[in-house]
Amino acid sequence: MKKVAVIGAGVSGLVAARYLKEKFSVTVFEASASIGGIWLYNKIGDTAKHTPMYKNLRTNLPKQLMTLRDLPHDESVPTFITHEHVMEYLNSYCEKFNLKDLIPI
Repeated sequence: MKKVAVIGAGVSGLVAARYLKEKFSVTVFEASASIGGIWLYNKIGDTAKHTPMYKNLRTNLPKQLMTLRDLPHDESVPTFITHEHVMEYLNSYCEKFNLKDLIPI
């Protein structure tokens, strides 16, 4: 089986890994200690480090536009979700499609 590298475990990297693993041996390389890409809020002291996220951020797009076709958002989640909800969603995506084993972090 051919090997494929995916750079980054943000939304795009996770979706790419999900489909590539059907035909390739996939490894996802992530620089941080977690999945999430720009949605990972790294709070160091009073500021966030290496991320555009901030403590009370809500998306400026409704969750319906941020939904991946094979994992609907929970109906109880508000329309404009927080970065915590995005991270929960991405973790659920990883669990549903067994992606965590592809990411050596």
